[in-house]
Amino acid sequence: MQTRLYIFLSSAACQLVLSVGAVHAQPAVTSIAPTVNQRSAPRSSSISVSFSQALTAGSAAALKVFSAQRGGLRTGHSGISTVNGNTLSFAPAYTFRAGETVQVSVTTGVQGSTAPLALPKVFQFTAAVTGGNASFNTGILQPVGQSPYAAVPADVDGDGDLDLLAPIFNGNEVSVSLNDGRGIFTNLPSVPVGSQPRSVKAADIDGDGDLDILTANYNANSATVRFNDGTGHFSGGATLNAGGQPQSVTAADLDGDGDLDMMVANGASNDVSIWFNNGAGVFSGGSTVAVGTFPFNVAAADIDNDGDLDLLAANYGGQSVSVRLNNGQGTFSAGQDQIMGTSPRFIATADIDNDGDLDLMTANFGSNNISVRYNNGSGAFFGGADYAAGSNPSSIVAGDLDGDGDPDLLVTNFYSNNAMAYLNTGGAFTRGVTMALGTNPNGVAAADMDGDGDLDLLAANFSSNNISIQLNNATGPALGTQISQPELSYALSPNPTRGSTTVSGLMGGENIAVFDAFGRQVYQAKASGAGAFTLALPTGLASGIYTVRIANSTRKLVLE
Repeated sequence: MQTRLYIFLSSAACQLVLSVGAVHAQPAVTSIAPTVNQRSAPRSSSISVSFSQALTAGSAAALKVFSAQRGGLRTGHSGISTVNGNTLSFAPAYTFRAGETVQVSVTTGVQGSTAPLALPKVFQFTAAVTGGNASFNTGILQPVGQSPYAAVPADVDGDGDLDLLAPIFNGNEVSVSLNDGRGIFTNLPSVPVGSQPRSVKAADIDGDGDLDILTANYNANSATVRFNDGTGHFSGGATLNAGGQPQSVTAADLDGDGDLDMMVANGASNDVSIWFNNGAGVFSGGSTVAVGTFPFNVAAADIDNDGDLDLLAANYGGQSVSVRLNNGQGTFSAGQDQIMGTSPRFIATADIDNDGDLDLMTANFGSNNISVRYNNGSGAFFGGADYAAGSNPSSIVAGDLDGDGDPDLLVTNFYSNNAMAYLNTGGAFTRGVTMALGTNPNGVAAADMDGDGDLDLLAANFSSNNISIQLNNATGPALGTQISQPELSYALSPNPTRGSTTVSGLMGGENIAVFDAFGRQVYQAKASGAGAFTLALPTGLASGIYTVRIANSTRKLVLE
């Protein structure tokens, strides 16, 4: 005998159930532009994230856009965030740097018409390069300090060109070399950090629109934080206890709250230290994640395409990269170890086969080759190939060297004293040119140092105490010749101000706009002639830091 149970609901009860369900309907992301992991997005791209329902105006503050080369946190400082119906957008005040990876966080501060966003979303894209043919001139050797371990390009003084940072292993400091816009570098006083720094990361950790620095200090078992005053001078911060012999540091939004957290690879303790940022550059909490033997380099990337950043560590003491998946809150699973070559020393991630996910490359110090492995879209790697390199490859970076829209590779060879280019041919690589460098090049970077839109070569020469800078295609101005950058001449005086300031250095006809800390425009005018212009802020504005946009240049203005 079968028994049936019938439940009857009144009309009012049905309405209550439907009402409760509607209250809990949460907005979902329906589209993103530029697309996630896009390889060559126009440098002037606006960023937009659309949702399944209309958003409140306050949701604009939930979009955070980070540059690692110029401007740090762009939202609230150098561009405008807006909400239009169900779309959240950011329009940059100036273009992204050629070839740089832009990080974007959408926090749970997004408020839909019925509920907030349930889970944050973090993603990245790469800004396009123009030109370049993957040949490099002899360039210059820029003196820095004793035993530089890496070369990091970053606009630390906010003038629109890329300066140089280098951790000085035998100087217990970070070298800062300012670019004058002509490829002539002036060394500022070095920044003291912990003993024997092996890695430096430029990142806006306090959210004020400039690039601060983090270091991993090998001999001190620590990480150092130093804050930028906006002019390339660093101070303050803190020292954090890490594991044994820290090798590498990186910054990324691991918990999706809209600020940059920190990871440090500890070689002697076979783990990665993680600290969470409170938004003001103060780090606490976190955890230690076990990885393979002697992790030499750590990276953050969304390899399983679930909207959070996972952990990758190159295990110099073995033949693998440890892959640890993020649960969206900065907690990492046991994951897997991906076999590469012998003693992988450095990691690069990029979409080399144009299928929308991030693939994995390593420089293998012990087997004199580089490994390429393809992502299956869920964070497992397969196939690929190993490519012969020089003697003891020490560092690898991905970037579009020949201007065809796909990522190529640059590799430094420690005992060959050179770098090699590998050009992408549909997901596989062919050997390009070999460039002579200084003695024992240990770190490599690809960045547009001369402002011509293509990627130039930088390498830190450990034993010759300098940084090699070689121009791509040698079509830009020669290093040491004038590069046209009229934005360098703009000045604001007085600054700080109580309401008005004079803008000097104008050529005439420039558009001038002022934005508050939330990216809202509070003033707009057009300079009528060359020379000076009096900028009078509206009365009633709150005291604080404002951004003045003049043509494609930005300056900070403090209102007292």
